[in-house]
Amino acid sequence: MLKKKDNLLLAIGTQNIFHYIITSDNTNSDIFLSFLQEVINKIRKERNNKYILIMDNLSCHKNDNIIQFLVEEKQNVIFTPHIVLYLMQLSFHYFII
Repeated sequence: MLKKKDNLLLAIGTQNIFHYIITSDNTNSDIFLSFLQEVINKIRKERNNKYILIMDNLSCHKNDNIIQFLVEEKQNVIFTPHIVLYLMQLSFHYFII
């Protein structure tokens, strides 16, 4: 059960929640990098490298260490635009889950 200060990081696939972690720490680039490494390792095992990562513009997603890792790992990444009105409702639904 999530507590008020817990953070939930989700990797959502086309059909389900692919991977998640719950952390009581503030999400920073170190925590996100660890999560991203877990997701990519799991994807490589299960999806034969047929995937694209889609992330919003949260500062820890675009940290220099994250970008360097993504480049070194040759990841296909799309960052959403800063303001996407039609996705706001979608984000709200993710929050409800």
